Amino acid sequence: MRFIGRRDRISAELVTLIDDPARRRAMGARGRGKAESRYTWEIQYGKLKRLYATLSLPA
Repeated sequence: MRFIGRRDRISAELVTLIDDPARRRAMGARGRGKAESRYTWEIQYGKLKRLYATLSLPA
């Protein structure tokens, strides 16, 4: 992680975000897009089904 032990750097980055609403919105949109593409019901079902297969349980 690039901020471990760098309180000054973290503070500066937070101030940058506070002062830049467009950047906050863009970061939020990217994060939401990643979450929506990675955590769909279909993907989670597939992961659970594979887990059950490794445990020899019926899905």
